[in-house]
Amino acid sequence: MEHQGTQMAALLFDVARRWVRVPEAVLKPLEEIREAVKVPRQGIKGRALARLEQFDDPAVLTRFFRLPREHFQAADKLKADGRNDQAARMHERALGLGLLQEQPMRRRTLLELDIEKHFRRDAKGRITTLSVPGELTKTGVEISVPLPDGLSRRISKHIKEHHPILCRGTASTWLFPGQGPRGHRADETIARSVSKLVRDALGQEFNLHLVRHIAAMMLFDSNPNAGPVAQRLLGHRQLSTTEHYYGRIKTRGAQREWSDMVDKLRGKERKANARRTTGKPKPSKAGDGDDQ
Repeated sequence: MEHQGTQMAALLFDVARRWVRVPEAVLKPLEEIREAVKVPRQGIKGRALARLEQFDDPAVLTRFFRLPREHFQAADKLKADGRNDQAARMHERALGLGLLQEQPMRRRTLLELDIEKHFRRDAKGRITTLSVPGELTKTGVEISVPLPDGLSRRISKHIKEHHPILCRGTASTWLFPGQGPRGHRADETIARSVSKLVRDALGQEFNLHLVRHIAAMMLFDSNPNAGPVAQRLLGHRQLSTTEHYYGRIKTRGAQREWSDMVDKLRGKERKANARRTTGKPKPSKAGDGDDQ
């Protein structure tokens, strides 16, 4: 019953903010109710953790981040062969994964990207930035991400060459157009197609939300104090949410940092022992970088 209450409060808050778009003054009491009944998160575990561990292999991780480029090139070949429908679908899947890798947004936000509203352009009309207002994100945190030139060019190419095919004669401005009542692709449809792309290429279990976990893993492995960076990247309103949910991964990062420090100390000891064993004169204090 407690879990159902939490879900209902979260649903009402989301509807009020994202769809009804009530003023902040009215929204604040709803947010207080949601926070009052919230059940503390237990952190990433179970199936999600098992899927994440698959990407702990550097070779798998490297290949994962190369997938959009590989599939963009495959789409180009399909188009050159005159297989326009297949090329458009392939390019769409690669674009979805490429955008998620650049900005690990939730899949609802990805699906609701609008070509005219959510991409800023420079004076020459070139796409430069992904920009999504807070009222369209789950947590109310705005997304504003400068896009690399390669991805920007692919978005422009998609809009020009593949989007008209996917629109099936409609004038949709959704980046991922569909035939449903809202006009964009259904959540599960795009989720299945992108997940299949990764599974077929890597042989790893995958879903769209896993990109967020991979981002947190990489940040905390690189620096166990990367919480504020992860918070902003993932769009959490509170740092405590990020650090609690990814506490296990943060701990792993801290352990790896400690192990690296210990290994360096052991390396210094091995060098000192080698000098003593070979009988080489010990360097003066001013010149002994290992002992300073």
